[in-house]
Amino acid sequence: MQTTYEQYIKYLYLEEDIKSFKITKSQIDNAILKYKNRMKEIELKLKEHRIDVQYLKREAEDAAKIIKAGFKSRKDPKLLATKLIDKTKVVFKKIADDIGIPGKIGLSLIMFMILFYVNTFVHSAALVLGGPLIGFLFTVLICGPLVEELAKRISVKMGFPFLYTTIFAGLEALYYIVMLGMNGVPLVPVIVSRTLAFIMHMITTSVQVGFEKQAEETKDKYYSAIGYIAAVLIHFFWNLAAVIPIILSNLH
Repeated sequence: MQTTYEQYIKYLYLEEDIKSFKITKSQIDNAILKYKNRMKEIELKLKEHRIDVQYLKREAEDAAKIIKAGFKSRKDPKLLATKLIDKTKVVFKKIADDIGIPGKIGLSLIMFMILFYVNTFVHSAALVLGGPLIGFLFTVLICGPLVEELAKRISVKMGFPFLYTTIFAGLEALYYIVMLGMNGVPLVPVIVSRTLAFIMHMITTSVQVGFEKQAEETKDKYYSAIGYIAAVLIHFFWNLAAVIPIILSNLH
């Protein structure tokens, strides 16, 4: 995984980009080092909560092989997705069975950390490739809904969707309240907006839970995918409504 990231970083920062944006090799090496250190932190947290890291690594390698073989054989994407979902569900179920409530809380915090790192990395990459406005909009409208709802989907399959969503949405709200408050934004509108966002997160989680139950009852796995897509769309339009003033202000 670290090697893959290193290759991606070097691909991302093409030579002409390095000259244009004045990105030095030391900055690239520093980004790679930070990523490696964060992965070590995540691994330590997983071990603290008695989660079998080696098991996760083996299953991740198997999943990668399934994807690689699927692309080589030009397998139907729906069949490939179904196979991956089945495998992922088994992995998540095993982890959930091995940990209690404290473990689930810890795992929720780890998932929040991973989300934060992913969004930060994607935002940085989008800034380099598309500039400030495009980078911001891509992170908020595309990456945010896809990745955050995927994490909720994982928590649904592991059996603690609302515990995870409460922790995630609560920490996200706290982050925005502190950051915006430090920048002089009045607290009342921030608290109101984050409360509404908390409700939105609970709604999208409920949507995914409902469709997941439908998938289990009917044995039709596509209901699960429909639930995820529906949640992503709700999340997308919610975020779009929030950034419309920013888009309009940049059009004038």
